[in-house]
Amino acid sequence: MESIPIYEHPDYPIHTYMSIAYDSKSNRWLITVEAVDSEYSRGLGLNTEVDRLLLYTST
Repeated sequence: MESIPIYEHPDYPIHTYMSIAYDSKSNRWLITVEAVDSEYSRGLGLNTEVDRLLLYTST
């Protein structure tokens, strides 16, 4: 069974910011998602939230 990143959890919000791009040089898809880091965030909001940018790639 494959483990999921700690940021991929129902209790941790994922923003609507994401992008998908095709890398033709490497023949793969790149998917980026912005997620809230629950360990370092004090709450949701501009000055209290720490975000992480996650990169997923196809194989």
